[in-house]
Amino acid sequence: MTIVIPAKLAAEAMGFVSREETRFYLHGFCVDNAGFIVTTDGHRMYVAKPKPGDIILQSDRSNPIIKLNPAMVKACTARPKHGGSSPAWLVILDDASPDVAHIVQASCAEDAAAACSLPGSVLATQLDVFIDGVFPDWRRVLPDLSNDNAKASQSVGFNAAYLGSYAKLSDRSGIVITGTGNGPALIRAIGRDDVFCVLMPMRGGEGDDAFPFKV
Repeated sequence: MTIVIPAKLAAEAMGFVSREETRFYLHGFCVDNAGFIVTTDGHRMYVAKPKPGDIILQSDRSNPIIKLNPAMVKACTARPKHGGSSPAWLVILDDASPDVAHIVQASCAEDAAAACSLPGSVLATQLDVFIDGVFPDWRRVLPDLSNDNAKASQSVGFNAAYLGSYAKLSDRSGIVITGTGNGPALIRAIGRDDVFCVLMPMRGGEGDDAFPFKV
């Protein structure tokens, strides 16, 4: 059994995992059965949808949760050794004992299937990448952006550090925030149609909906 996804998306997802010891099932990202790559720390959520051909999900595991160590995350964004723009891939061999994951960079590997079949450079390897746990129902916290849920203008507070973490997804060209009322907000990175994020509002940040001084 094999799982293959773009290494770039794996590295991005690992930037949104939880650090709380008691929430071990949030220490990695989930590749859900529908092919979405999802991770959350309870405040922020990252959701990516690889393009057709950019994912192989052949596993007996349901909604597997994957945790990468720092060396693997670093290898996910490594530049090609011999120039060019060959993408890197996260290749997980699920039928091995123990399971093993590689970051593979192969010239001419333009899709997930080619990444498995073409010879290439193995940039990093990790054993035991799966977390035994159940990933929460991430769709339950998606913002309701329907017209029926539209509300009047209302101020909402967000953690500034969390907002800053989205800059890396947009190559610092900007983000778009869409929300309704004081619920979760949808975050889109300008120029990216393969990923979106959700940010929970900050408690105590609402109500400051006027200029702080006379203008």
